[in-house]
Amino acid sequence: MPRKLLLSSSKRYAQAIFDLAQQRNEMDAWKADLEAAAGVFSDSAFLSVMDNPDVLLSNKEAILKNALPQLRPLGYNFVRLLVRRRRASLAPGVAREFQRMLDARRGIVRAQATTAVALSDAEVQDLAARLKGLVGDKQVQMTASVDPAIVGGLVVRVGDRLLDGSTRTRLERLRQSLAG
Repeated sequence: MPRKLLLSSSKRYAQAIFDLAQQRNEMDAWKADLEAAAGVFSDSAFLSVMDNPDVLLSNKEAILKNALPQLRPLGYNFVRLLVRRRRASLAPGVAREFQRMLDARRGIVRAQATTAVALSDAEVQDLAARLKGLVGDKQVQMTASVDPAIVGGLVVRVGDRLLDGSTRTRLERLRQSLAG
């Protein structure tokens, strides 16, 4: 299935679940159900069994019950719906979209910082505080990772924005200006 169609379908399912979760005041419960389903359906072997038309639906449901015993009845019904429609591969995307909607509702912006060397907890907190000025009155939830290939500096993704202050990018720009 084309990526754009998958994303569109994931958003539609996530929006429907989000609306239901709001009505029932079950945001965190749905978040947990969707994360569990996304984890299970991220496994390609499991996904191939669930998408296999030769496997009986009753067998798939038994496998689902064993793989996801923690799901609430509505969460289980949603997962069964995905399996029946052979759309189980959408589960991780639905979970991501639901989390994005939940973050927006709660005023949370997720940021990812990549540096050449590991940042201390204090440095991560300082960076999150600095980014707060960029995102307004929203809460910044920062995660950090290390990628030695960026040589130095940092690359920060805040929502849809990419702030690239890496040495690698600066060197590439310098190379291009010298060559051009």
